[in-house]
Amino acid sequence: MTHIFYPHKNWPSIVVEKFHIIYSLKEKLADFAYTYSFNANALFVRPVEQDIIPNASQRLVAALHPSFYKRAGSLPYDKNKEAPAYLKQHSNSKYYQSGLMGGETKAFMEMAEVIKIWTDNDLKRNYIPVWHDESYYNKYMSDKSALVLTPNYIWGSYPSFFAIQSYIDKVKIVVREKANAIWNGLDYFRNNRFLNQKSVQLSDFFYISLLSSSSDYVAFSKDTFKEINSQRQGRFQKINDLFIFTYSNNEKKCFRQVNQSLFLYEINCSDR
Repeated sequence: MTHIFYPHKNWPSIVVEKFHIIYSLKEKLADFAYTYSFNANALFVRPVEQDIIPNASQRLVAALHPSFYKRAGSLPYDKNKEAPAYLKQHSNSKYYQSGLMGGETKAFMEMAEVIKIWTDNDLKRNYIPVWHDESYYNKYMSDKSALVLTPNYIWGSYPSFFAIQSYIDKVKIVVREKANAIWNGLDYFRNNRFLNQKSVQLSDFFYISLLSSSSDYVAFSKDTFKEINSQRQGRFQKINDLFIFTYSNNEKKCFRQVNQSLFLYEINCSDR
């Protein structure tokens, strides 16, 4: 593994200029047949294999965004008709998540070069698309014949992502929620760091996403747990794939693990 360091920039520049970073690696990646980009908060929970390699006619790979998969209503394209990222929605429109991109290296770098130019032109007039790099990416991919991956390849850890039950037990990659306290929150990632903020040490906790709870995450160490959002605490037992949480008021909640993944779904404790 080779680590290539790129000078950090403050948000939103670091995301707006994502394709500048990718294009800067053109020479270093020239000898590779395929190149893929994953967000740093991606967590691989199942093997990702050759099914993400496009054929010669496809060249590029795109993953459908779970939040907008088979959902009625407006997709979050950039609506500014004067902007390069402007995209008009049609009946067969798709919305891709930029947390997973890739394909043939040559095609990937061609895309990066075009989007880099779009970005530079927008920055000269002090314009940033509504969803930064993702807006450019969706515009570029809108007329491309790509290998389209289902949402389980880039699933979210947000409650709204769990609406598509048919994919939960097939999730391959989880996008961990940057806004959650266990990751120090968006302020931390966007450089608005408070000197008195007490950060959570990830090494001290095992964390699990709950499919049906008021808390996005439960974090626990040894035999105690804490609901990150509500700050409720208590004790838990783990019996095979069953988790039993007992709160300080003796209220109990039972959850079953989904195929040894990071997800739990709530069950009736009397059914365990």
